[in-house]
This record gives sequence, C-alpha cells and structure tokens, in this order.
Amino acid sequence: MEKRYQELMNEAYALPYGDSKIALLEEAIRIADTHLTFEKQYSARMELTDAAVMSGRIEKGVVSFAWCLANYERGEHGYSDYLIIWHYKWICGNIKEFPEVSTAKIEEMLADYRQWLQKAGYNLRSYYKLQRSWAEHRGDKEQARYYYKKWQETEDDIMTDCEACEVNGEVNYWLNQGQFNKAYEIAKPLIDGDLTCHSVPQVTYGELLLPLLERG
Repeated sequence: MEKRYQELMNEAYALPYGDSKIALLEEAIRIADTHLTFEKQYSARMELTDAAVMSGRIEKGVVSFAWCLANYERGEHGYSDYLIIWHYKWICGNIKEFPEVSTAKIEEMLADYRQWLQKAGYNLRSYYKLQRSWAEHRGDKEQARYYYKKWQETEDDIMTDCEACEVNGEVNYWLNQGQFNKAYEIAKPLIDGDLTCHSVPQVTYGELLLPLLERG
C-alpha cells in the first residue's frame, strides 16, 4: 500500500490545482489512514490543504487543516512551524465565507493564529492584514482603518503575502472605504500584469467589476 500511496502523491504533485489533484490526495489519505504511518497521513493532508485552497475548494482545506493543526505537536511529520502557520493564515483568511462559523469562533481562530506567530518569532503583519479583512467583512470601517494602519506600519517578514497579494489587499481596503479612484490607481500594476501570482489579478478583477459597472 505504501507504493500505491507514493504513486498517488507523485501523480498529484504533477497535476495543476483542481479537482483531479484533490481526488488523488484524498485517495492517498484514505490509504495512509488505513495502512500507513502518521507522517504520511499528515503529509497527504498538508498537500490537500494547499491544493484545496488554491483550487477554490476551501471547505476541503478547512477539514484537512483542522486535522493537521490538532495533530501537529505530535512532531512525527518533519514539517516546520512555517508551513503549518502559513496554512493557518490561508484558513483564517477564508473562514469568514462560511456562515455556519460563528463570529466568536472566527475571532478565537484569529487570536490563536496570533499566538502561533508570536510563539514562532514572527511579527504580526499578516495578523493585522487578516483582522483588517475581517473588519471589512463585518462592515466595521473604523476597525478596518485601525488594522490597515497597523498592517502598513509593520515590517514584512516571511509570513507576509507576496507583493501582488499585498497590493490586492490595499485595493480591497480602499474599495471598502468607498475610495474607488485611489483603489483603481493602486490596482494598475495588477491590471497591467506587472504584478501577478496564482490568484492575482483574477481576484482583483472580481473586486473591481461592480464598482466599474456602477461607473459605466
């Protein structure tokens, strides 16, 4: 069964993000859970979290990540704090899209994410960015302004998103503050293709479509 597990993992590595990649990793998890070690159970779920988030299947990523987070401290997996915290950032950034998750639970997760950052010696720039997004989601412009300022004042570190995602975060902030012209100006390097990543500028287009429509 270990050979089949490795074949599935290798096939998944070779595929682009999408449902086929996810399906292979889910099968690898089933084999690992039944026949193999904790390390392989953990590794397959870490890969699934990555694939699910990048494929827009956040609901699958939440489940695999929750398992990894709950079992991380067993320490039989060979992964660093960096990866589990990076995945935690992804989940915290997307969990607000699930209406069944309460405000109290989301705030508990954000507080826990902050503790993970501090324990590992990272700064709070990524935490402030998440809090700014959460405030915007709730419609709390005052809190969003507060966390935007904290986010911008805090230096980059290895937990900071890529430059394209950081700029997209600024675009999102100014749109939510009702300042379309400023948002559009900031978005120009993304629209022109000078800054790109896996999700940008696609998400930027989505954020700009309605305000552009409203302006004809």
